[in-house]
This record gives sequence, C-alpha cells and structure tokens, in this order.
Amino acid sequence: MVLSALAVVAASLGLAAAFWATDSVLFGTAGFQVVVLVAAVLGVLAGLGLFNQGFGLALACVAGTIFVGTGFSYLDAHVNLASVAGVAPFVTPVAIVSAALAAALGCCGSIDVLGRNPRSWPLVARAVVIGVPVAAVTAYLVLTRGGALAQSASGLMEVIRIMAILVGGLVLAVLFSVAGHLVIRAFELGATDPDGQIEPSD
Repeated sequence: MVLSALAVVAASLGLAAAFWATDSVLFGTAGFQVVVLVAAVLGVLAGLGLFNQGFGLALACVAGTIFVGTGFSYLDAHVNLASVAGVAPFVTPVAIVSAALAAALGCCGSIDVLGRNPRSWPLVARAVVIGVPVAAVTAYLVLTRGGALAQSASGLMEVIRIMAILVGGLVLAVLFSVAGHLVIRAFELGATDPDGQIEPSD
C-alpha cells in the first residue's frame, strides 16, 4: 500500500506539471499520468484488502500499468518541459522513481504468487543463474555495438568471427528460452499448493 501511495504522489506531481508548468496543457503527459494515478489508487485499494482474491495478479496489473504509463508520459514530458526552469530537473528523477515503484510492486506481486509453493523458488534461482549472464552479455554487446565481433576480419579469422556470431547467438537464445521457461514454470507452481492442488488466492 505504501508503494502505491508513493506512486499516487508521483502521478499527482506529473499531473500538476502537465496542467500548470507551461502556458498550454500537455495532454499527452496528463492523459498517461491519469492512467498511472488510477492504477496507483487501485494499488492502494489492493493493499487495503479489496482484491484479496487474485492479489498477486492485481499487483502485476497495477505495476505494469504504472510502468507503461510512466514511460509514455515521460516521452512527452521530457521534450515539452525541457526548457521550463524549476521543473525540467525533476522530470527524469520523478519518472525513475515511478518506474522503480512499479518494479517494486511487480516484485511484491511475484513474491505473493511464488510464495504459495516452496518448489517455485529453486526454479527462480536457476532462472537467475542462467539469465543474469545472458543479460550481462547481451547488455555488453548492445552497449559496445557488438564489440570485437562487429569488426570485420579477413580469411580464416572472418570465418571464425561469423561462426562465433552464429553459435554465440544460438547459445544466448537457448539460454534465454530456458530461463524464461523456468520462470513460467515457477509461476505455474505458484498457482498450486505443495500437494499439487489449485490454491485459492485468498
């Protein structure tokens, strides 16, 4: 509930900026901040026990809506408020905080589901062990634009480079799929109790 309440504050600040920071209303920013605000209010209600049945799913929906709404709102706000003194320095930090709150809400929803069955956690751990190196390698390749693999060679070295790209890409794709499968399976187990029976959300 606290996370959702903070998201309400962040969305309110965004709405205030959209209506009063410039001479004209920023309808794009305002519209998406309204979406974020409604989702955050629903998150507060979920924290108060309104959605006891399907609590994890409720938090997932709230988190996803806040994250996407914040992203689209930021695309409009950081352009139109970039030259507004006193407001521009806060646009990116507020968006980051809102996105972080969405991520935290998503984690809470995930924990609620995964915590229903102890067999879920080993699968999540295995997915992390497999997925983190894949994410790190992918991030490195993106940030370095391919690194050494993007540099053309000649003769045998060019053949080796192409083979490394093909084999490496295949390995990354397979490992990513395995990690994704483990996560999906972990959430499937979260829908059942340790005896394999469907467990109600409340």
